Amino acid sequence: MKRLTYPFEQSQIIPEIKIDDSQMILSPDGKHLCEISRSNSGINLKLLSLEDGKEIEIAKFSYPIYVQDISWSDNSRYLGYLKIDPSGREKNNLRLYDMESGTSKVYELKDFARKDTPISMNVSDDGRGVLFTMFPEHIDQSRKRSILLGEITDNEVEKRFTREFGGKQNAWISNDQFVFLGYDATLYEYDRRNGALSVILERISTFRLSPDKKSIAYSLDAENIINVGKLQGRNVLYNEPVYHGIVPTNMYWSLDNKKLFIQGQTDSTEGQSFILEFE
Repeated sequence: MKRLTYPFEQSQIIPEIKIDDSQMILSPDGKHLCEISRSNSGINLKLLSLEDGKEIEIAKFSYPIYVQDISWSDNSRYLGYLKIDPSGREKNNLRLYDMESGTSKVYELKDFARKDTPISMNVSDDGRGVLFTMFPEHIDQSRKRSILLGEITDNEVEKRFTREFGGKQNAWISNDQFVFLGYDATLYEYDRRNGALSVILERISTFRLSPDKKSIAYSLDAENIINVGKLQGRNVLYNEPVYHGIVPTNMYWSLDNKKLFIQGQTDSTEGQSFILEFE
């Protein structure tokens, strides 16, 4: 594994981290990796420090149990995942590992139908909310995905809000507010304190919030332009195009909110990657 640091001219090998057949998920602050390894006996979850290479085993499961939808909260405090038993002998549940306390908690998925299929999840910074991308219990021709807000109580995850959506992107703005991209290419914001659903932007194909949640990079449907604006309340102000000629497939902000890494397709090349810097 290699690390590329600013000004991104020369990479450095991280000798403590060995890459094998395991799956690894980087924390948003870039300090830890969650490693998921599989063997004949079962599944192991480990935390690897990129600073000193130390390993911590946080969970171990025997087959037929498996884990899915592993993700970090935006502040890198919580690592969440679903424990699934396809045999039905054990209840499926959500597990959160707290990086500060070094402990895990288990939460029952209350009122979730067994045929409900979560395909991704996104934990809030306070560890009290989780956004699930779901396939519905009842299969129909549309097979439309939905976004489901779960509120974490003492030992359960309770359903609070659900709506069909594009199934592509969602993001927390605060511990009580999140945005998601609808089937109609509208970017919605939901506030769980009062149940208000608001329109933020329209004709959106993809977006990415900065770590401080003050800026948003986005592109519009049928346009090869990347725009950046400032989030203020339920409005996006000071919108301006920052790059022309690319359809972004991935966008990532730097931790200081001043750089935007972009991967995408152009008319002249198969793929392109570059970094935009903002003052």
